[in-house]
Amino acid sequence: PEGMYTHSKSDKTIRIHGGGQIQYFGIDDSQKIGSYGFTGCAIDEAVELDENDWRWISGRCRIIVPDIKHQIYAACNPGSPSHFLARRFGLAPDQPIEPNCEVIQTKSMDNI
Repeated sequence: PEGMYTHSKSDKTIRIHGGGQIQYFGIDDSQKIGSYGFTGCAIDEAVELDENDWRWISGRCRIIVPDIKHQIYAACNPGSPSHFLARRFGLAPDQPIEPNCEVIQTKSMDNI
């Protein structure tokens, strides 16, 4: 709700009053944000990433906070069965889901 956070568009940061912040960015130039550290990361249109991008993001999830697991949340439309995410999350034929991965599949009609 408004008043519970401060949004700096120039810094691409949302500071939550009472603690925490959200930083948003593109990864087209990973050198600019290579020193960032997070407890977790959310990715939209994850099929646009390659496996090196995924590893890079995973490596940024390194801030330790008691009782909070490092997690990456990713949303995407279906990609090719050969895409690394399809293989990683057991969505490619004959490909088991990797440890510590979970898939939630939805359909457009689920939003109605």
